[in-house]
Amino acid sequence: MAPPWPLFPSRGATGYRQRCRPLRTDLARILRDGILAPGTQIEADHAGRRHTATVDADGVITLPSGDRFTSADEAGKTVCGTRRCTGMASWHVTTGDGDWLSLREVRNQAQQQGRLGGSRRR
Repeated sequence: MAPPWPLFPSRGATGYRQRCRPLRTDLARILRDGILAPGTQIEADHAGRRHTATVDADGVITLPSGDRFTSADEAGKTVCGTRRCTGMASWHVTTGDGDWLSLREVRNQAQQQGRLGGSRRR
C-alpha cells in the first residue's frame, strides 16, 4: 500500500531556497520536488541506538552535533561508526500514518507515482 502523498508540506509552503550549485543527490531531488519538506527529521537505528538528523532545503543532513553532510551515506557512517553505510536504506522518516519508511522507499514510491522529476546525473 502506497502512503498518501505528500508526506510533508510542499516546498512552496516552506520558503524553499536555491543554492548556487544544487546537490545532485537523491535526497536533494526528494526535497526539490516537495516529497519531503525542509527541516524533516530523519532517524537511523544501529546497534540498539536511534540516531536523529535534520534535512535542510538543499538536501544537506545536519546531525545534533552540528556536523553537516551532503551525503546520506557519509552521515550514516558517522553516526554508526562504520566504514560503510547505505544511507538511503539506513535513514528513515515517519509518515503521517505512523509508518517508518526508509529514504530509499520514499524515493522509489515517488518515482513509481511519477512525482520525482528528472533523473539523477553523475
